[in-house]
Order: sequence, then C-alpha cells, then structure tokens
Amino acid sequence: MRTASFLSCAVMLLGAAAAMPAYAQQVDLPQTLTDAEPVMVGLRGFTPGQKVEIEAVRRDADGTYRSAATFVVGPGGAIDLARDPAIAGSYQGVDPAGLFWSMRPTPPGTTEPAGITVRALIKGQETARDEAALAELPDGVVMRPVNEFVGARLFRPGGTDRLGVIIVLGGSEGGAGFGRSMGPVFAAQGLPCLRCPIYAPSWASEDLPGLLGVFIDIPVDRLEDVRRWIAAQPDLDPARIGLHGISKGGEFALIAATRMPWLRAVSAIVPSDVVWEGWGSDAPVGTASSFAWEGKALPFVPYRGMDEAIAALARGERRALTVPHLEGRRANPDKAAVARIPVEEYKGPLLIAGGDRDATWPSGEMVRAVAERRAGEGMPTVALSFAEAGHSLGGTGWTPMDYEGRPIPARIDAAAQRIVHPAVINFFSRELGHLPSGPSKPGH
Repeated sequence: MRTASFLSCAVMLLGAAAAMPAYAQQVDLPQTLTDAEPVMVGLRGFTPGQKVEIEAVRRDADGTYRSAATFVVGPGGAIDLARDPAIAGSYQGVDPAGLFWSMRPTPPGTTEPAGITVRALIKGQETARDEAALAELPDGVVMRPVNEFVGARLFRPGGTDRLGVIIVLGGSEGGAGFGRSMGPVFAAQGLPCLRCPIYAPSWASEDLPGLLGVFIDIPVDRLEDVRRWIAAQPDLDPARIGLHGISKGGEFALIAATRMPWLRAVSAIVPSDVVWEGWGSDAPVGTASSFAWEGKALPFVPYRGMDEAIAALARGERRALTVPHLEGRRANPDKAAVARIPVEEYKGPLLIAGGDRDATWPSGEMVRAVAERRAGEGMPTVALSFAEAGHSLGGTGWTPMDYEGRPIPARIDAAAQRIVHPAVINFFSRELGHLPSGPSKPGH
C-alpha cells in the first residue's frame, strides 16, 4: 500500500514537473550594429521573480566601456528594456537606451571581443550572452573621400538619385570625430552628409595636415568652396544644402547662415548667439577672434578669467567654463553688441537646441536669445530648450556618455538627445526632401 502511494506521488510530481515551463536563458543581439540605430536586445527564458544582472560591454577604436543593471524578471520570463525598470546598477528606471548611454570607460587589458557584448548573470554567474560586431556604415550607406578638403568624407545612401546634402561641423574638440559619428546616422535616414573638419588641434586623434591647429580666424567663407564642389557632383543637389553644427560648429553655422543665402536649412546644437574670442596661439588674451570672413577677423566678445578656469580644471578642480563667458559678456557690453550674430537676417528655416545647465557656455540662454530675435522678424525657427540638460545634446542617446566628473547626470543629456536627434532628422528630411525608399527611422 505504501509502495503504491509512493509511486502515485512520484508520478504526480513528474507530471507536475513536465507541466512546468523550462527556462533556458537567452540573450539575442543583431549580428551587426552601427551607431546609426538603437540596440535591440532580446532577453528571455528567465524564471519569473528572480533577479538578473544584465551587463553590456562595448569595445571600439576609442576604448572599452561597460555598464550593468539589475532587473526583476516578470511573469513571462522575459526582460524588456523598454518596459522593465532597472532596480540598481549603472542606471535605474525604465530606459531602453540605459545600458548604452550609461557605459563608463574601463581599464585597458580587457579580453572582450570588438563590438558589443551583452550577458546575463545570476548571482554573479554568467548564464547567457550574445555578441554583435560594430560596423562603421549601416547597410545601404556608402562613404567616399573628398580629396578637395582635408579630412572631408561624403556619406550617402546607395543609388544615383540627386539628393540634398547636409554639411556637418564639429565643435572645439576638433578633428573629424563628430562628422565621423553623425555622417552615417544622417545617411541611414536617407540624408547625404558631408563631414568637413574645421580645425585640428594637437589633441585631435586624426592627423589632418593643412587645417589650422588653433581656433583663431577660422574662415567661415570656406563653405563657398564646399558649395562649388557640391554643385559639381552629379548625385548632389546644390539647391538643397543644409548645415548642421554643434557647439563652436553651431556658432560657425549661425554665422554662415547670415552670410550665405543659398543655405536651405540650418541646425545649430548648443550654439552661441555671438562670436567669441579665439584661443590656442601666443596672441595676448582678448586680441584674437574665433572666426573670420574673407580674411578679416570678425568682431568678438573677449572671455574674462578663461585661463584661470582652464588651469583649475587641469588641477582637477570643478570649474564651469560658462562663468568666463558670462563675465566676459557683462564686462564688454559694447563688444557683445557688435559681435552679435544677426540671426534674423537668415530667412530660411533654423533649428536650435540648448541646455540651461550647460557647463561649457550658456547655450540655453543663447538659444533663447536667437529664438526671440527670429520670432520678432517672423523667421521660421524650431527652438528646443532644456532646463536640466547640459552641453552634450548632439548625439543619438545610444552611445556611451557617462564619465568621471561629469557636471550633470548622463541620463539627462541622453534623454534630451533622444528628443533633439529625431527633431533634427525630421527637420532636414522636411526641408531637404525625403528619400522615397530610405531606411526606417530608429525608435526613440
């Protein structure tokens, strides 16, 4: 009787076990990724209610970056980064891009493969992982050198249709980095992009002989040569040229807009509404301009206390470079009036974006000044102002942004980027013309 009862119970337990779902942890990534698209991560096969740490590692030419966040698995056994909150780790809350913008640089010597690796860990033990290669160009995008201009490259969708084109200008970091990262992003959305480095300081990673190594008297009128080159290309339309600049590149873009009526649309992210003092040479403080037109330096606003602020930063002190800009402007009201960029003279559409917690210069305040002057003249303007955001508004929100000593949390600028970026894409798509068969827009 006992044997029969034992066998009966055993059969019942085996039947119950057979009815229970089998959880085989799995991480799924696309085979290849680019920075032109969000990273879609599949995480499934986990036991509901358990805590799982998801770690992401990115290794590229600039170094290795890592993030990790902990999740509680829901009833379906899957983790959805767009639905499920991270309860601890590199970021917290619901954010589909959180694992990627929250990555921080890691010490050299990693054994991770190049690309992006995502792994699941339970109680510190890896249970699943997947890897994706990082490609320089999205599918369907081609890149060609432009030998007429130092460091220039054209990124465009495949095909031979004559398309509008966006000229991209980086900021005070110099070199071609901003254009290298954003060119494929624009091209993936059907918008040809021409990166044009404007100067190459000693700290720039590229060797760009022929470009100025100091930010003094950068020639804005060089864009006239770029326009002539575009007009000679059978697959580019000189009647549809846009200009996209960030930071000092945004200052350049606004100056160019007021002097080059052929620009069809202009976007300036964290720009200035005045021309500022230049830097990088042995010229006495307050004597050199950042920009020039036809060989003549443009009127500028001198900084006040910039050398001291930079020296403090070099010593590891926290110092906002916004202060030397604000104090220089207050101390030189007459020069500020003459150095004002007459943005109301540009008749075309303009998109601008700035942050009130910008520690580099007061971009939020300057963006509002541009918007007010344009509004007074009835000029078409899209103005995006973020009370909590800082200077890092020029990306997609999906690449590493966290670093030691960052003045504001990376999540704030990352969230702002995921507003600014689609707005810029939509702006240029509307003003320069859509491709009839371009890739779909990334999710935001």
